[in-house]
Amino acid sequence: ASGMATSPDEKRKQLLRPHIDSFDWFLQTGIGECVKSLPPIEIAAENGKIVRIWVESVMVGTPSDDAARAGTISERKYYPSDCRKSGKSYRAPIAVRVVRQILTAEEYGTKKCGDMPLSVERQWGHMPIMVMSRRCNLRHFSRSQLVEASEEAAELGGYFVINGGEKAVRLLLVPRRNHMMGITRSAFKNRGNDFTPYAVVMRCVGDHQSSLSVGLHLLTGGSARLRVTIRKNEYFIPVVLLLRAMKECTDLQVFEAVTGGSDDAFVSDRVLSAISELSNFGAPLHSQEQCLAYLGNRFRPVLNVSPKATNAQVGIQLISRHIFIHLSPSTETSAISSASPSEFSAKHDLLLLMLQRLYALAAKRVVDDNPDSLVNQELLLPGHLWAMMFRERLQGFLTCIGSEMKKTHERKNPPPLMTDEKTFTTALQSALSRFDPGLVLEYFCATGNLKSESGLDLQQQAGFTIVAERLNYFRFIAHFRSVHRGQFFTTLRTTTVRKLLPDSWGFICPVHTPDGAPCGLLSHLAAPCYAAMEVADRYELSKVVLPRLLAAGAVLMPLAANLPTSDYLPILLDGELVGRVHVDVAADVAEAMRRLKVFCKEESNAARFTTKKQSSKPADGLGGGGDGDGGADSGEDGGENGGENGGENGDCDSGNGSALSLVDPLPPVPLLLSRLVQTLEIALIMPGGSRRAPALLLFSNPARPLRPVRNVNLRRTEIISPLEQTTLLIAYGDEDLKRDTQTHCELAPWAMLSLIASLTPFCDFNQSPRNMYQCQMG
Repeated sequence: ASGMATSPDEKRKQLLRPHIDSFDWFLQTGIGECVKSLPPIEIAAENGKIVRIWVESVMVGTPSDDAARAGTISERKYYPSDCRKSGKSYRAPIAVRVVRQILTAEEYGTKKCGDMPLSVERQWGHMPIMVMSRRCNLRHFSRSQLVEASEEAAELGGYFVINGGEKAVRLLLVPRRNHMMGITRSAFKNRGNDFTPYAVVMRCVGDHQSSLSVGLHLLTGGSARLRVTIRKNEYFIPVVLLLRAMKECTDLQVFEAVTGGSDDAFVSDRVLSAISELSNFGAPLHSQEQCLAYLGNRFRPVLNVSPKATNAQVGIQLISRHIFIHLSPSTETSAISSASPSEFSAKHDLLLLMLQRLYALAAKRVVDDNPDSLVNQELLLPGHLWAMMFRERLQGFLTCIGSEMKKTHERKNPPPLMTDEKTFTTALQSALSRFDPGLVLEYFCATGNLKSESGLDLQQQAGFTIVAERLNYFRFIAHFRSVHRGQFFTTLRTTTVRKLLPDSWGFICPVHTPDGAPCGLLSHLAAPCYAAMEVADRYELSKVVLPRLLAAGAVLMPLAANLPTSDYLPILLDGELVGRVHVDVAADVAEAMRRLKVFCKEESNAARFTTKKQSSKPADGLGGGGDGDGGADSGEDGGENGGENGGENGDCDSGNGSALSLVDPLPPVPLLLSRLVQTLEIALIMPGGSRRAPALLLFSNPARPLRPVRNVNLRRTEIISPLEQTTLLIAYGDEDLKRDTQTHCELAPWAMLSLIASLTPFCDFNQSPRNMYQCQMG
């Protein structure tokens, strides 16, 4: 990302990209994802009819002054400087379109549309707008225009103007999304008499960026319970009951799937104990329909579902909306009765893998994961947090419409008809005033406190925003590069979360952290580090990745479900089990994916490369590539020239006995996905060694910290992530490079430092505290 910036202004803007780009995503895509993910509410009406209500769209305008807010037309644009002078907030109007439809008892549950839907559009308060975002009036201003608007000529934005003051949303470290972590914690035993300290947890994030964490806890008898959270209440569901509800299968199939074809007594005894539990629930649980109905009967009072829904349909909604939501369909605007349990095959496979991981953790065959390591963390970006709060407000707005209609029907005498248009519009107006999202978002920016009924799956409720003070320019920039572990950890009387781990090399600056109470909790991103922002379409990405995995030697699902787990590693793509690969060819598959990642560039999208075995002797048409002896820049430039010339004239030597050819039968990567594939995270964890859970992990999720390094073998600059970095051998410089073992090299020796820390002259001659103090002077 930093390599694309040429002018000084562009380079400075790159420093704030995690803030501005994430808020732009919310305005352009996030609002639509929030609207699509909300299921409609259904209310029972007279004569067996059903009133269905849903949000069709939400529109955000551009900031306007008080005259425009009052309803009069104002031609003058509103700028942040006007808000600073008048002590007001820089915000834009919101409009929402709500649709009501009436269905008869015969039409409910079918594809019939019922009567003509009633669509109503209303003004819905005002939302704070980030300066320099796509809704800001300063977005495309030149330096002279910024000065005319009473702004700084080098204005970068990235903050909100609230009541005349400038507020910035902190970057927080949260658990990595869609990634399993095995944790051993004695506090888990306090959840019940039979609970053990072993659990496998996963923070699941959907396309709308809202998250729901689940945890699989091991019991002393050998069974397990899946923990789900609904409105801040925890519920524990037997794992075999869930497996049978997600997919039509027998007890024997569950046993064989968990044991993986092995005769391990440790696992077999515990699986048999878990299966035998089903006979103790006092109900016949022999089919998928019966298991879904059993779950739906227990969770009906908790879930907000239609009164017409059967118990099995309620069970389907429980699995769809609260368990592994990253594998749920991106839209839930269809009726509850049209949901199908056939969509849960991917969730069934992932739950089986979690159970296998849990038993391996309890048997001490794999080590615990460190939740304080950057390997298991990602950044909570301001735009994603904004989407989480906005979606919850939308959900409360819809629920309020239904409750207001019911109250009006119950209180008035004679009661008005639920199907009457006036009943709907009156309830809509009441909900608009009670659930104004602008008030909550403005309060959040002003105080840093979170008002949420669900907690948004976060560990803190305060300390999200800071004052973007301008003591000097470097101090102002440092606010947007700072990363906080979370206010919750400031109260812990332990130094574990404050330790500087080697996993954060190149991503978190080891120098730029304050002394005193926030030491180790408040860090800063390294200068070349930035956040992934591309949000992948899971289906489109699978069409690119899965054929190449298959061509490289992997076995895809569902054929891979019956392979022995002792010889085949699982392949997970963004938290979804997509296949397995034999241990002997796992390295070749990972290398094939790395070639796809490195050579997938927008300017060469027309030519696709594939790997074929060839002698290490260079071809006649080989272009001259950099060998790395002349430094990082010369090696990178030479590698690019060598790859392009070699691709045109013959074969391109990759430095390890393989070559690239233009005879790839696989379809080319679409242009829109090429930038996403270039940031694909490829982490191959082999059995043995560090005793981490073996797997081939592929991630394309946003919010991952990214940084560039030089791939020595492929002679290209490659973008890597923290988890991927732990599986690579990276040399600090050309003088330390060992070509027989190391595959990557740092681009520059100062790449580990933050922007402020790298400006300290002769920092390697200073004492360590002096470098830290110098960063605070910025």
